[in-house]
Amino acid sequence: MGGFASQRESAHFKPMQMTFAKRWQAAQPDCMLCKRIVLAWLGCTLAVGLPMRVTGAENAAPVPSVPAAPADPRGVTVERARTSIYVGIVTLTLPTLIRDGLSFRGTYTTKVFPYFFYNEHGDLSIEFSEDAFARLAAGETVPFTGSAQNTKGEPRRIEGRAVPSDAQHGMIKVRVFVTPKIELIFNTTYHFQ
Repeated sequence: MGGFASQRESAHFKPMQMTFAKRWQAAQPDCMLCKRIVLAWLGCTLAVGLPMRVTGAENAAPVPSVPAAPADPRGVTVERARTSIYVGIVTLTLPTLIRDGLSFRGTYTTKVFPYFFYNEHGDLSIEFSEDAFARLAAGETVPFTGSAQNTKGEPRRIEGRAVPSDAQHGMIKVRVFVTPKIELIFNTTYHFQ
């Protein structure tokens, strides 16, 4: 009885399948005509619209991707930064660094938690040439170097790079070489004044 029902169902669907196939074949010329009309319309739109947009683009003034940095910033503020060490955290705090010729000068303070006996403060200087300002204004990443000295007279070498996000702000990565083999890496932001 199950076989008889499946034969009846297949016989029932055969005419519908054939009818659908015949309908599909009959509709193909209409679909092809619609495709041709749409493609012709699209081609005309592109042919007319493209020269108009090119002409408008030639007359428009170029827009710089990053506005120019200040030609002569008085100082730079660097946000407080933290880095992890073995079972501890080092926090670097810098007040506003004041421009002095081709460098920014100021003081620094480091707090080492929980090893408070490693806390220190001192003076620091970051070298930054006029060419570096121009490259920063063009949106380029600019490397820099500097030096620091704590109150005990121990030197610290500094290397880093500045990545601008706009004319006044950006991100900064600073490496402080405490010894030739130990370096601390800080990631923070800067703001020109």
